[in-house]
Amino acid sequence: MTSITIFIVLLILETLTIPLNINNSYADNILLFTVHQVVGSGDVNTENLIKERCFVHSKIDVYSAHHGPFHINNPDKTFYPGDAFDYQTQTWKDGCGNFWQPCPIQSTPNNTVPNGGPCIKGGAVGPDSDAGTGVIDPGYTVGAVSLSKQAFAEQRVCHKTDDGWNCDWVTVTARATQGIPMRLPNLIVDMWTVGEEFTEDDGYTSRNLDESYYVWDAINVVHNPHYLFKNERVGTIFIEYEKIHDPLVLEDEFFCDAAFCVNTMEIPGFEPWTKEFDYGGGNTVFNATSLDDIGEHEIKYIARLYNIAPQIDEFTQNIDELVVEYFPIYESYVYPVLSDDEKLAFDDRIGYALHYFGSESTDANPDDEVGIHEDRRSKINDYFYSTWGADPWEYDFIDGTVGFSEFSNEIDLVWDEAHDVGIITNEIPVGKSTEIANDLIPTEFPVIVPYEVGKDGTANFLKAGYSKIKFDYPGLLDVVLDPVQKIPRYENATVFNTLESSEFAGHDVTFLTFDEYMYPESFFHNTVNVTAVDSNGAQDNSVHISIEMIPREEIEGTLPLNQYVHNKIVFDTDDDGFAQIITGLDMDGNDIVIVNGHDIYPLDNLTIEGNGKISLEKTRRVLSSFTQYDTTIDQTFDPNEIIDISGKYLLDTEDGVLPIPLTTGMDALSPYIISITADNGDIETTNEFDHTWYNFSIDYSYQLNMDDDNVLNIERDSGNMKVLKYFYDENFGTIESLSINGEIFVGEEDLPECFRIKSTGACYLPVPEDHQLAELNIVGTNTWGGTSIKISPAITPEMLNPVVPDSIDSIFNLNMFDFVLILLVLMIVAYILYRIVRWYFKTVRE
Repeated sequence: MTSITIFIVLLILETLTIPLNINNSYADNILLFTVHQVVGSGDVNTENLIKERCFVHSKIDVYSAHHGPFHINNPDKTFYPGDAFDYQTQTWKDGCGNFWQPCPIQSTPNNTVPNGGPCIKGGAVGPDSDAGTGVIDPGYTVGAVSLSKQAFAEQRVCHKTDDGWNCDWVTVTARATQGIPMRLPNLIVDMWTVGEEFTEDDGYTSRNLDESYYVWDAINVVHNPHYLFKNERVGTIFIEYEKIHDPLVLEDEFFCDAAFCVNTMEIPGFEPWTKEFDYGGGNTVFNATSLDDIGEHEIKYIARLYNIAPQIDEFTQNIDELVVEYFPIYESYVYPVLSDDEKLAFDDRIGYALHYFGSESTDANPDDEVGIHEDRRSKINDYFYSTWGADPWEYDFIDGTVGFSEFSNEIDLVWDEAHDVGIITNEIPVGKSTEIANDLIPTEFPVIVPYEVGKDGTANFLKAGYSKIKFDYPGLLDVVLDPVQKIPRYENATVFNTLESSEFAGHDVTFLTFDEYMYPESFFHNTVNVTAVDSNGAQDNSVHISIEMIPREEIEGTLPLNQYVHNKIVFDTDDDGFAQIITGLDMDGNDIVIVNGHDIYPLDNLTIEGNGKISLEKTRRVLSSFTQYDTTIDQTFDPNEIIDISGKYLLDTEDGVLPIPLTTGMDALSPYIISITADNGDIETTNEFDHTWYNFSIDYSYQLNMDDDNVLNIERDSGNMKVLKYFYDENFGTIESLSINGEIFVGEEDLPECFRIKSTGACYLPVPEDHQLAELNIVGTNTWGGTSIKISPAITPEMLNPVVPDSIDSIFNLNMFDFVLILLVLMIVAYILYRIVRWYFKTVRE
């Protein structure tokens, strides 16, 4: 019922004494109360007293009245102010004299029914019976409500005296009185918002945990009135609200006008909100639409209760809601997600570790405590980026949110996924104050996961805590490295990315982080192949092979990669929470369980086994060895300065290593031992290949031969029969030991080095003097236990050659200085050719 309608109804009622549309058909209604009063006596005839029969009857029946189909009284037969009832009275006499005076009906208060004059004998005379509708004054709040009906008659009574009989007419009066029980509605109205929050379209609650709101949040006020028989009196008792809420804007409202309602409210930007109500309940959504609305606001409801039309009660209720500023405080750390296990980090995702401290309140809000409030949320729903490549002396724009390059249509940085990381407890204090007044922090605030992931590439911090977001950059490797010409277009690539809150908390955009990420240029995994062959060079599937990659962490100056990254993060940020969620290590280097943790390779052994041929497809760079350089660097190294540190010694102490940028530290080599075990059923052999500087940019291949019928590639030198001339046989492998007619040559003192390496030239070994003319039975054994045999016929003394050449081919006569000098010259020439070819192809492209 609108306020205009109620006004018109009230205006009409000023001229009436009963409610509108009240049915007077009491005969069809429910009998509520009845009273029957009888006064008098029958005939009396004694020696001294004679009475003629005379009884006076007065009866009142009270029935329920109707307003349309609704009763105008409570189910317990009580009445509210403004309620109505139907009544019927009857008076009659039995016997008695001719005198008869029924009085008009009387009521208390006297305007409940149409009262007659005073009921006195000889006064006003009413009808024998009355029928009508009584209406309780809407303003009547104290005292009793009652109806009464009285009648007078006369009975002839004679008394015997000494003088004879004395007769007279005696008045007989019957008065019936019926009380009408009343009660007051005692209206109260509850208002609340907690637990009734709307949910934004992307899945987040539109309210802060400390029960404050941001601008544009949906302030959903739910109300519910209370008075006895509320739902039973629907149709006769009505409630109406006046809502005072300035400066908040009323977006939408619902009022339940039945005993039970289910309503779904839909507001743009929010998910549909559904709730059940009973009569008079409902909800109203208010909104702070401007940053000028920051502060605490009172929302007041004035509830008025009407009995059909007249007002019978009123109640005022209010609720205060705080609208606060949005100034989120973040720290972030960007890293390569090495657990993606790509060969180059350009194909790995970019990880963003986030630490949200809360939203800061300033003195611009006089109703809020100044400081960082950790129980206020922050939404991440947009980002802005640009990517640049170093060429290397100038930077080229490669891709970005705004701008265009020749590669912009080919690649895009895309939000891949977001993760909560559970509840993180810092082991060391974080270098940022988050304390605010204690009276603003609930003393029993719930311990909850502070981060939630929503729809369409969004995430939301409910409160202060940690989280991770991962971005993918498909196709970037093909931009940095020309996939056709197989030459690098850029020395490196750097992504500048800003996380944002877009169209949130009264701001078009709020910048959350400003991150710079330079990709590591190093290789992070390769393949190790091992093949067993027989004497004919065919794959030998009878040999069982296993590979184990063993990180050599015992080398001085070497750290497990995840430990190095952990230490580096703590050094850079003073925030071990970042280190925990990225590496899964605590401050003591112990593994800890982190939800969605371990984005950096853990230190573990990689193994594989099989028959004939096996491949360990992805080894991993799990160590960083800082011992490969030979020049010291200044310990005041600026981590923001991009420099080439190749050829520089990274100090073994953390003070020297940790100032270096993370991507540069990841270029450090990773020492490994490759342990290969072969078993052909007769023998089992394990060989370990020590790679102090393991090279991840190439694949490693090993071949093993365990056959016992290989042919040894050795013979007498035709120029000098006193010497055996040997050539390396790739199918058989290197010689571990050699026997000539049972005399064994093994080790560095007996067997020249060229037998034990993959030599490209001839390798010479003098024939033992006492076997120079004899037939030679030569047996070679390789590192896997395989054997090869060669029988050389006996010779005559004339065939001996006195000239004995050096036992090692000429290439092995070079001393170390000559070898290094030649290698250095070749490297310089190769670099010059590389720059010339790169300049040529770049010129052609331009």
